[in-house]
Amino acid sequence: MVELTTTSFSETVTGGEVSEEGPEATSTHFFTPQNPSYAGDSKDSHLTGQVKYASSKLTFAWSVKLHTNHSAAATGPMNEVATATRNGKSIGYKDSHPGVPANYTVHSSFRVDTSHYVLSVDETFPIAGGVRKVHTSFDFTVTLV
Repeated sequence: MVELTTTSFSETVTGGEVSEEGPEATSTHFFTPQNPSYAGDSKDSHLTGQVKYASSKLTFAWSVKLHTNHSAAATGPMNEVATATRNGKSIGYKDSHPGVPANYTVHSSFRVDTSHYVLSVDETFPIAGGVRKVHTSFDFTVTLV
């Protein structure tokens, strides 16, 4: 089973002024070998996650796509960086997509075992007169039960 909690917030800097949209309430989803997929929406993006249980080496695959209200404001390419921790410590996982369109579906995967993980995805792109930053966090626990 995987318990997945999503958190999302964004920040816009225009003309030197910072406006932040704070974190939304979190939601939790449970994966099992019988129900290994998740798809849902935060206030900022569409999120998917899947655990591949088919072998002894479990894999967590994920994707994030910004909602149109964010991506349509982009005046240039987006840079994305994703990292993950296991039980609060870095696992050395880093994914980056520099210079992609803001409406691109960012996706990747990494090996997991029965532990607690946090996947953090940061997307930054120019908008008229400033910059928008969107942070999405996947907080999940993998078990075999």
